[in-house]
Amino acid sequence: MTTSPPRTGPRPPQHAGTARPEPVARGVSSTADTPGPPPVSGFAFSPFGPLVAEAATRCLNSAPGGPGTVAGSGTAIVLVTTFGDTVTADAVTTALAEGRTPSPVLFFQSVPTSVLGHITRVFKITGPMVCLSELPGAEGHAEATACLLLASGTTERVLLIEVELAAGRRDSPVRTHLQPSAPVPRSDRATATLFHREAPSQ
Repeated sequence: MTTSPPRTGPRPPQHAGTARPEPVARGVSSTADTPGPPPVSGFAFSPFGPLVAEAATRCLNSAPGGPGTVAGSGTAIVLVTTFGDTVTADAVTTALAEGRTPSPVLFFQSVPTSVLGHITRVFKITGPMVCLSELPGAEGHAEATACLLLASGTTERVLLIEVELAAGRRDSPVRTHLQPSAPVPRSDRATATLFHREAPSQ
């Protein structure tokens, strides 16, 4: 996992001006939806994986030319989350505290990039994969990372996924300490945006 500096603002690359992200598609998924995000095989108990998968699916299905255009090494994925899968993390620590053996599934899905593996398999994406932990209110670092990937010359598209689960009993005090002026999230939500180095021809 790549973690952003906790107190330092993002600095876009100097040479990224020719690769400014061009948003071409977007998808949103929330547990407040009716129906909610469908389950994903191999992921259980937590909405984190299904939220990410559904937001990405909605985004890529609406991409110009269809989802087949993102296949291959020309597409990178950037996942941004502050706390990650807090539901799974809580399930693991609670089981350990009670002397129980956590399910092996929990260790697998506790890694934020696990669900990205599912997405790359479904859409045949083989480009770079990056996971960022970004403090609330630190806007810009995710798009700066997209700029870097696009400016590399080897990536044509970046799928940026921002996901956060509703604040729970344990992480709410931490959120308040890190960003006292920012509201804590009250719902589970994921947003996926597909950026293109240049606007694709229609």
